[in-house]
Amino acid sequence: MPNEALKLVWDPANALVAGEVPFPSGYRLLPVERIVHVHAKDCRMEGDKPEWGPLGTRHVDWKGQIEALLADGYKGAISLETHWAGPNGDKREASRICGWNLRGLVSG
Repeated sequence: MPNEALKLVWDPANALVAGEVPFPSGYRLLPVERIVHVHAKDCRMEGDKPEWGPLGTRHVDWKGQIEALLADGYKGAISLETHWAGPNGDKREASRICGWNLRGLVSG
């Protein structure tokens, strides 16, 4: 059996909640060639609690993160994780907004 390295799921917002600066600091600690999936959500910390919001509008540098992933040859998936409740508590609208923002970040 070949000795394959473990693959990684990178979640910058989880790194932020854990107290890291996810990008560029946390990302640069990873063996980027092993990243096979990225979770996309955004927040800022209010004390020790995350305050979720629209993707690309909080404290994760999603523009820089996506640019770095593309520059590093990332070809895997970026899946949206809408933790934000959305306007008036409408999770569907939250997902639509975050999906639109993600699309702009990836194609921009």
